[in-house]
Amino acid sequence: MSCVLLNLIAGDPAKGFIGAKCSVYAATKRPILSVPLVKNKESNFFRNRDIHTIAISPDEVCSFLLQRFDIFEKKANLETSITDREIYLLSREYQAQLLVNFLFKNDV
Repeated sequence: MSCVLLNLIAGDPAKGFIGAKCSVYAATKRPILSVPLVKNKESNFFRNRDIHTIAISPDEVCSFLLQRFDIFEKKANLETSITDREIYLLSREYQAQLLVNFLFKNDV
């Protein structure tokens, strides 16, 4: 199993564009490193948590990977603080249910 998951983002994370992979990756409980095309570190995806880090320079990418490698070498747990409830709220099952509820509520 991977220790770190990499997400290359083609857009601006501040505009909510973090890529669908972050939601899928979050379920693994592993740290996610996002590298956006647009040099912006703002994102609402688990802000100020150990789940998601945005790096906009090679030095930031290197620092993140070295920190995680150090933890890995010490055989420490690399799991993040995401809960099973938070994982469920990101799931396609839950998101589909929200869509169904919206459609029925608005008689679409």
